[in-house]
Parts: sequence; C-alpha cells; structure tokens
Amino acid sequence: MIYQHVPLTDIRISIIGLGTVQFGMDYGLTKRISQDEADAVLEASLAEGINLIDTARGYGDSENKIGNFKRRHQDADFLVATKLEVIPKGMEQEPDKLKKWIWKSIEKSMESLDLNCIPILQLHQSIGSLADSDIFWEEIHRAKNMGRIRFFGVSVYEPREVEGIIKNPGKEVDFIQIPYNIFDNSFDLFLPAFRKLNIGVISRSVFLKGMIPAAMDQLPDELGGMLDYKKSLERLALKRGFSISEMALLFAVTCDGIHSTLIGMKSRAEVVDNVNALKRIHEFHPIRKELEDIRIEDSNLTDPRKWTLS
Repeated sequence: MIYQHVPLTDIRISIIGLGTVQFGMDYGLTKRISQDEADAVLEASLAEGINLIDTARGYGDSENKIGNFKRRHQDADFLVATKLEVIPKGMEQEPDKLKKWIWKSIEKSMESLDLNCIPILQLHQSIGSLADSDIFWEEIHRAKNMGRIRFFGVSVYEPREVEGIIKNPGKEVDFIQIPYNIFDNSFDLFLPAFRKLNIGVISRSVFLKGMIPAAMDQLPDELGGMLDYKKSLERLALKRGFSISEMALLFAVTCDGIHSTLIGMKSRAEVVDNVNALKRIHEFHPIRKELEDIRIEDSNLTDPRKWTLS
C-alpha cells in the first residue's frame, strides 16, 4: 500500500480508503451487504494495508457493522471517519438544540463504532450557514479538547461550498471531502488553496455511483448524456490496455493534492483488485492528461443528488 502524510498531523493515510455506504444501504448499482460480507471486506482491507474507513450516521447500520467487526478484531487499527447526523436546516438559530444534536450524534457514533475517540468527525452536508455559527464551532472545538474527536472535516458537493472554509481556515477544519472523478474534477482549482491551508483532502465518487465503469446498456435513460463520454473513455481504455475501473481509480489517486480516495467495495476480491491497480500507477501517469479531456460540464449528469433514478 502507498501512504501519504497529512499536513500538520502524525497521520499516514492509505491512498485508497474504504467507503462503507454499501454496508448499510443500497447505493447506485450496489446493493446493501450483510455483516459477513462486510467482515470479509474489512478483513481484506486490513490485510492490504487500507487504514481509512469512511462511514456516517446516515448510512443505515454501517457504523454498527464496523463496530461489530472491531469488537471481534481488537487489533483492527483503522482510521475511522464518520459524519454527524445531518443537522436540520435552521438549527443554528437554536443553540441549545444544536448542541444537543451534535453531542447525541457523537455519542451514538462512538457507541456504534466501539470507539473512545472518533479519529475524524465530518459534517455530512454543505457547510452553508453553519460556517457563521460560533456555537457550532465552539462545540466542535470542545469535542476536540475533551478527546471525543481528534480531527474535524467537512464533506462538500460543489466548489461554491468551500468558500466559507477557505475564508475561515481557523475554524477547526482539518479535512475536506470532495467528489472527484474522470467526469467531474471541478475541485482542481481549489486544491492549491487546501494545500496552503494544510487541509487534508479525501475524495469520493471515483466511480460516480457505478456509472463510470457500468456497461453501456446499464446506463439509465436519464443519464443518456453520458454515452459519448463513456464511449471516449472506453476507446482510451482499449487503446492503453487499462480497464475503465483501473483508469477511474488511478485518475483520482494520482491527483496532486488528494491524500486518499474512497472506494465502496463489497467483496474481498474487489479490495484486492483495487489495491492491485495501484501497481500500474507509473504506467498510468503519461495518459492522465488525455483523461482530463473527457470531463463533463453538465452537473445534472455528474451530481447524483440531481438524479431521479428509480
């Protein structure tokens, strides 16, 4: 496994992290997996040197599955990143409710994950008006001081959502999680700013809910606008001797400024395959520029929140 050092921390983070939404719920073309299947994925991740696991209060029983595994594997020294339960809109105007919400979510996550301290706690939504809430940041700071969380991060969806983070770098933000893939690399412009602020960067959506490597006949009619881009990607993959999945993964992990890339994996074989893809990094570097030309500008195609798939 390849590791990167996260600025201003003692963390060495694997460049592949395990995304676990599929542990607790259906996600795109991937169906929810069982505890036994989750155990197999976690065991394989340990064996292959993957040390970052990303989950959330909102991912069904994902936290519980991870906690169940940890109770049976006391040597499983994962860097667990979870997310606050989504804070209702407007709650920043009700300080007492906001405080209770934050602490209830933290306590539930610690219990479910079998942790005394959450390595990375993240905000599971656009930062929005919370960026200006002194109460919110005071509680995050207090949680750090009390040893309930070690680092804090924000998960964002669109480049415009990072403005508050860049303008207010002193407000406890240690990590930012961004969508990043062949079709959508709109955060490239912000990576130098994150580097300057010593913010660790975690990417997700490397396969865009499975749509990037999906067969052409699996593409929903609603996403028909992807077809030409997928054809270009397929031609390049054939020309260069890579699978589309390999190219999608390597595109993200070779991005200068991203410390770890989350991948949702549902079997031991998928873990091994993705780790093996890293062996081709040096072959991949010369063709990365060609992939940058396949970028899709239409956010209706690249932002899963805008999809209305059945």
